[in-house]
Amino acid sequence: MLTLAEIEAAMVANPFPHAVSNPSRLHLGFLVAFPQNPDLQAIEKLEIPSEIFQLIGRVFYLYTPEGFGGSKLAASAERLLGAPMTYRNWNTVVKMAEMARALT
Repeated sequence: MLTLAEIEAAMVANPFPHAVSNPSRLHLGFLVAFPQNPDLQAIEKLEIPSEIFQLIGRVFYLYTPEGFGGSKLAASAERLLGAPMTYRNWNTVVKMAEMARALT
């Protein structure tokens, strides 16, 4: 379970602020644990020219302007990072933060 502080920190750390204008294509993968031995080279090989990603702590940021569903990078990232992960798009992350704030 993510805390409000973790959600807000992930939002602030977003390395792709330009992608917020296309919120359904900006995804945050929240990892259960810090990846011990992520295979970032293998992930880079799956990346198509329009996609960008960055791993910051336990958050895997992925911008897929051509769509998430067909992204080989999105489909393989969890396995290549070596830690369970759940993706949420920017719209959902913002909504999660709003809901968590309402509970405090």
